[in-house]
Amino acid sequence: CRLYRLVASYLGYYDPARRTGDKDNALWYEDKTLRIHSLFETKENALLFDNVLQDECITPTSPLDGHAVSTNVAPFSRELSELRRIYSRHYVPQDTESPQVTMLSLSTNTSIVDVVTDEFKYQRIESEEWFGPVGKAQSCHLMSREHCQRFESYHKYDNDQNNRLALSAELHDWYDGRTFAVPVMNISVESVSEGPVIGSRYKVNLIVRALSAGYARLISLRLKEGFVASDDGL
Repeated sequence: CRLYRLVASYLGYYDPARRTGDKDNALWYEDKTLRIHSLFETKENALLFDNVLQDECITPTSPLDGHAVSTNVAPFSRELSELRRIYSRHYVPQDTESPQVTMLSLSTNTSIVDVVTDEFKYQRIESEEWFGPVGKAQSCHLMSREHCQRFESYHKYDNDQNNRLALSAELHDWYDGRTFAVPVMNISVESVSEGPVIGSRYKVNLIVRALSAGYARLISLRLKEGFVASDDGL
């Protein structure tokens, strides 16, 4: 979804040469390599997209952070009448030709968590005051659904209730990039206790990273008491 949004924001088009029947394709996997093939009406838009894509590999909250990104911008001739625009809504999480390259994958399926449930009590990272008098939270994946479905050894975690976080609607939107242009935070697992600490529940330490110091301050206001800020403040 993130890459579809980026291509769409720079007015990208599908290449008719990659069209099968009535189905267009601009993003696909070859083994473990993600391929992106898009046409742009102007050289300026192509170069702007090239620039922002290169920035993705050094953006902390991007799923491409730390990965090698290789791009090639070249002139191409196509009749404009043959071209179809690429839009963010074309992203389909369950479609193998719509690669899950966004933090939206962490919460593909959203359900409501009630205040009386153990998930709200133990799998919530925000102070209870942020959920209002009704006390409702949104449940989303911690380990991405796409990751669980792609690798057979992780299939069992897709519907595992322990692989969930209870987030407020606001933090969920920040996490998925639905409020801002891009996701402004990421959540990863730092460590897991060797054995259960409460009943059958294990203690999991999480790392919450923000896109910038400003977003870090906003997020820290919401976190439960006891969190430890990193030296860089992010």
